[in-house]
Amino acid sequence: MPINVKYYFDESSEQGFLRRQGIKTSFLYKQGENYKLNGQLNIENNQISNNNIEQERSLEINYMYYTLNDFLNPRNGQYVSLKWDLRGTLLGGARSYTKVESEYKYFIPIYSYATFAFRAKFGYLYDFSNNNKIEFLPLYDRLYLGGSTSLRGWGEGELNDVGGYLKQLINLEVRIPMFWLIGSEFFIDAGKLINEYTLQTSQFVWNAGYGITFMSPIGPLRIDVAYKYGYGKPTISNALLFIF
Repeated sequence: MPINVKYYFDESSEQGFLRRQGIKTSFLYKQGENYKLNGQLNIENNQISNNNIEQERSLEINYMYYTLNDFLNPRNGQYVSLKWDLRGTLLGGARSYTKVESEYKYFIPIYSYATFAFRAKFGYLYDFSNNNKIEFLPLYDRLYLGGSTSLRGWGEGELNDVGGYLKQLINLEVRIPMFWLIGSEFFIDAGKLINEYTLQTSQFVWNAGYGITFMSPIGPLRIDVAYKYGYGKPTISNALLFIF
């Protein structure tokens, strides 16, 4: 059970100014041929939009199980991950809430060249101190959908810029090598984001589209063209690595 301590500093402006710095202490680490388990205790100072600095203390547990033949360009196998994050409560700090995120990925070859890829993601946030109202949860830890890594028909923050405390996401994709290092992909993304301002019974939003990929030395590069509900004006995005 090795223990290590790491200091980190991060500054971003994606959802308003945010400066984060703190210490991560690993208290649990176990790895086998197809799995990995680790835990961390964190003390973090956060400064949002030049306001006062808040300290958060958290406990994180991460578990992964995988049988993928290749992490950058998988053709078969599966991947399961589960992350539990507890902030505040007995640990102290400015906020008290818990966050659970899980992910499942499955890949299967189609004939000798193409690959069918499936992913499902789930996330849930619960605030112990404020009746689970989204405005009391920090912007940087809320759940979001949209962008090149989730719902490609919507830009980041376009679907719901407030964020949510419940997230569901499904991605279906067929990847086909074409010639040289060039490939194509056809996909459907569907998801739902819930907070107190949305209906619990609201329908999934979805998009369909296609993309072009290029296998570079550092991983696949892709350009995706996605259509909200399968028609209309497309949303075009680009990214390094496959969406999953």
